[in-house]
Amino acid sequence: MIERLAWDSDFFGYEVGRARIAPDAFSIENLQVEGSGFDLIHVLSSDPLPGLALVDVKIVLDREIPESPSAPRIPVERFQGKANDQLKRLALESGIHSRFRVDPAFTNGEFERLYMRWLDNSLERPGELVLVTQDELGLTGFVSLAHGDASSSIGLIAVDARARGKGVGSALLDASFVAVREASKKRITVVTQEANEAAMVLYARAGFQVIERTCIHHFRPKSGHASA
Repeated sequence: MIERLAWDSDFFGYEVGRARIAPDAFSIENLQVEGSGFDLIHVLSSDPLPGLALVDVKIVLDREIPESPSAPRIPVERFQGKANDQLKRLALESGIHSRFRVDPAFTNGEFERLYMRWLDNSLERPGELVLVTQDELGLTGFVSLAHGDASSSIGLIAVDARARGKGVGSALLDASFVAVREASKKRITVVTQEANEAAMVLYARAGFQVIERTCIHHFRPKSGHASA
């Protein structure tokens, strides 16, 4: 069954759906017929599907936050106000491995629009915040957080190229853990791409554990375009 994604369809201006299919039940012919009313279908599966090229292997990670998390080793502060050019650039950098960026069939600025909306929401919505590090040249990194009912989640995170290898990513995570505890939450989750090796290493070092792995394909029934 293909689920219509109302928000995505309204935001992108064309019909977007999502289907979760077991590898042993997959038929590209059936998908073509059932999805004929959609411009784009996100096809999720536990393993790669024949005839569809992978655009992402989504990894969900999770960890518990100690009662007294360690303070970051370098200064981290909350970003206030509207996003500036440096923060916007870092937000786009955080999505370098995003399927909305790596799939060349996206030709209407979907990646940029989506990540700018994501950033704006993090700055404007109650229960969300953006933490940043900086030096004399400006911002060196950022992380966005959202507090849910029982846990918190990391949305976007990036470190500027000039600051990599200097502990900025670890400091942003440490500051996130402090913010999570201050919000009276005990767990934090994050979603990344398996191809983002630097992020996978960062999260593993910070004590995160993989709790979910999903293969994602893009299928466009109207154009017959099956992948990136």
